[in-house]
Amino acid sequence: MSEELIHEVIPVGMLQCNCSILGDPETREAIVVDPGDEVERILEILRARQLNVRAIVSTHTHIDHVGGLARLHAATKAPVLIHEAGLELYRHLDERAQFLGMRAPENMRIEERKKTPSACCDSISPREPTFPAMRNPLWTK
Repeated sequence: MSEELIHEVIPVGMLQCNCSILGDPETREAIVVDPGDEVERILEILRARQLNVRAIVSTHTHIDHVGGLARLHAATKAPVLIHEAGLELYRHLDERAQFLGMRAPENMRIEERKKTPSACCDSISPREPTFPAMRNPLWTK
């Protein structure tokens, strides 16, 4: 019998956004969801669990969910998956940081081919079972 899915939840950053690490105990592949900040802490957990990041997923582009995207991508070279509806908000992280009175996080260029699927029945799957990718219109404005 195989081990259960690795699931770590780490509250990160000033707003304590829940970052999730989902990993396959057999293949050691993982996805990181909403790396809002504290990338070194996320990387420490990935190293301790001996996980290789296959994708970095953003559920939406509020600053507390994407503040660590660029640094985690630089460290892992994993593709960043963001729904196209959140790209405009992501491009203005500096304004969001100023509004919150915090330092603007490092930003990266998100290429169109690195968006998450936009249909409700598409999926992101490091291995079965699949994870549904859904558009969340409430969090893209």
